Amino acid sequence: QALAFRDWYQLRGKEKYLEKSIQLFEKVLEKTPKNDNDRPRRLNSLAIALIDRYSLKSTEQDVDKSITLLEEALRTASEESTDRTRCLISLAVALRERYQLRGVEQDEDESLALFKRALERTPEDANDRPMYLNNLAIAMFNSYTRPGCYQNLDESIALFQQALALTPEGHTDPPPYLYNLALALLQKSRFRGNYKDLGISIALFQKALALTQKGDINRPLFLQGLAIARQNRYSLMSGKQDLENSIAFYEEALENLPDSQIDKPMYQQDLANLHLGTNNIQAALKAYEGMAASLEVQRASRQSRRGREKMLSDYSEAYARLVFCCLKLDQPEKALRYAEAAKSRALVDTLHNQVTDLSNFATDDEDLQADLNELQKVQQKINSLLNQLEAGDETVGWTDPDITRFRRPPEDVNAELSQKREKEETLWQILERKAPVFAMTVSAPPFNLQDAVNLAKQENAALISYYKHSGGWVAFVVVSDNLYIKKIEGVEELLNHYQSAFSNLHSEFARLLLNLVLEQAWSVLIEPLIPWLPGKGSSLVIAPFAGLHHLPFAAFTNPKDGSYLLDCYHLKAATSLGTLEAMHAQAEILPELKVPSRAITAVGYAGALAAPAYLKAVDNEVAAISGLFSSEPPLTGQNAIIQNVLSQAPGSQTLHFACHGIFNPEQPQLSGLLLEDGWLTVRDVMTRMNLSGTEMVVMSACLSGLSKISKGEELTGLLTAFISSRAKAVVGSLWSVDDQSTEKLMVRFYELINQGMQKHDALRQAQLEIHQQPQWSHPYYWAPFFLTGVG
Repeated sequence: QALAFRDWYQLRGKEKYLEKSIQLFEKVLEKTPKNDNDRPRRLNSLAIALIDRYSLKSTEQDVDKSITLLEEALRTASEESTDRTRCLISLAVALRERYQLRGVEQDEDESLALFKRALERTPEDANDRPMYLNNLAIAMFNSYTRPGCYQNLDESIALFQQALALTPEGHTDPPPYLYNLALALLQKSRFRGNYKDLGISIALFQKALALTQKGDINRPLFLQGLAIARQNRYSLMSGKQDLENSIAFYEEALENLPDSQIDKPMYQQDLANLHLGTNNIQAALKAYEGMAASLEVQRASRQSRRGREKMLSDYSEAYARLVFCCLKLDQPEKALRYAEAAKSRALVDTLHNQVTDLSNFATDDEDLQADLNELQKVQQKINSLLNQLEAGDETVGWTDPDITRFRRPPEDVNAELSQKREKEETLWQILERKAPVFAMTVSAPPFNLQDAVNLAKQENAALISYYKHSGGWVAFVVVSDNLYIKKIEGVEELLNHYQSAFSNLHSEFARLLLNLVLEQAWSVLIEPLIPWLPGKGSSLVIAPFAGLHHLPFAAFTNPKDGSYLLDCYHLKAATSLGTLEAMHAQAEILPELKVPSRAITAVGYAGALAAPAYLKAVDNEVAAISGLFSSEPPLTGQNAIIQNVLSQAPGSQTLHFACHGIFNPEQPQLSGLLLEDGWLTVRDVMTRMNLSGTEMVVMSACLSGLSKISKGEELTGLLTAFISSRAKAVVGSLWSVDDQSTEKLMVRFYELINQGMQKHDALRQAQLEIHQQPQWSHPYYWAPFFLTGVG
């Protein structure tokens, strides 16, 4: 019965048939003993149905569950059985789906290997061989865009052709095989400009469609393929019929797809792009808005942050075009809504879900607990290896003479470190899938103009949110109940100039160049907005976009009078307006730690005493700051270790770090703060700290405010890690800071807070006092620090 219901679903596309088949498969499996010879086949059947449901409803957990079932099936299926081969194929398909969901290349590699193993096990004359050839060809086709894999495209075409040649006349499989071959030839024609391949591709799509009934679940896919092929021919030959047919095929494909169907946003995006390419802005907007609505539905069903981040990254360019269409059609409120929908949504969702805290996590799952224990051992080994490398600081040409004789060659240490990092990443991926604390069950609602107006009132500030749409840069300005939008010119040139200055701020020339860039920044980003900004002394909340996150807004310089933006306004940074709104909402919820047990935990680690990078002022800084609030001594020297910080941080009202920081743009989760026994990383903060009772985290450390910015405008760094852990406010820095001026600035910052001043006002006043001192007047000394958050 279960198999029959699944077949009916395949033919008619009705969700009720699929759900019934899953229910029946689950009942059959419950009654099947662990040692039953039929159990692998039944596990496989249920797994296939779950993959179908994932494709229909985007239920992320169905993919993970199907993989778990198939791994069990492979453990119990005999080596020589055909069930084993089928399970290999199903697992390969499930891993391929998970790769497309989360983007972990290991899943794609394993999927391709499993397809090859399944084909190797299959006799040349086996009835299933065409299906296995087709599956392997799909895997080859999906991987050809990876570096060094272009030949996979030709190999996939050859395999598709073999599958078709071996398929008997009248068999039910040819339509998907025809579609897959058509798609591969279409890609080949794009890359090599072969019109003949394009013509063959269109003919194959049409043949696949002709063999498919109206209710078949594959029909929308075939329609979309034919639409793309006709669209390509239109772009080459400008045939009006091809354009009209392409639009009609897209619309027919979308007619019967629910918003939860995994491919629906892609179809809507493709249709919107087609309309936009022909300058039909109104139709493009309608299709893009349909895409955005489908994505909102699907976000709610993705329970991993990685999955949500990848979704927004995949559609970031479509959102940029959507905002462009809104502005073209003079729909400013929609433009703001969709611009904010494209900024830091996974971070906003994180703030609407439970804190991810593994420090007190307990589980009855022995395998999961074993993975946790193994992860802890691997992390300890990684810190040990990093300490070995740090015995010699090659960036300043220094080596500890007492350790030199006993050091392993750096290349050996790095090789082992690379292996341990890979192991660590694998273990994290397992935990993110299996540990309940990682599940994101709540999806934040979109941020709209009324939310912005309310936020402006809460902050008693004007809001500025920058965004880059497909037609260029804009600034959204919210003042009281009013929304203003201004086109911004010259941003890319500004970012290039800033990068030239930023690369070596320790040099006098770079600082002179920075002065010019800061004047340019005022002219590009602030001057066009002056007509709408409130008077001097008012407050501004600034939400940058892309590379603007790395600019020191406080030091933007008015070319007319030399004043800084900091002189004119009280400033607060925000990763996005939606993030700041979510932080306000969290602050209003009673914290899990209602009364912090200590006023402050001050952590100071100056580094190795003999090293040129030794931070001389750190001990004085943390002693002075700690003394303002608490009689407890700061964590310095040998006490400044990771475990002490993890133990004390959750019970602290304020958490202060004075130490070296590092930003890793390639693997931002490994960015961190250097303590006596290793690095406190982004991942440590996000998974081992619950800072619900913490009012503020201050990182008086180099580069602590930098973040990697993904295509989906998701920021990953120490700043967002502490926000995710529920700190109400965070202070970070944009560049390697000066030791002496930082000590004075930070001590003064806390003195002002101790006198009752608000946090962002105290930071502003401390910066103003530092830049009024002649030896520290240049922005290099005071401008890298910024504050984001509430309270």
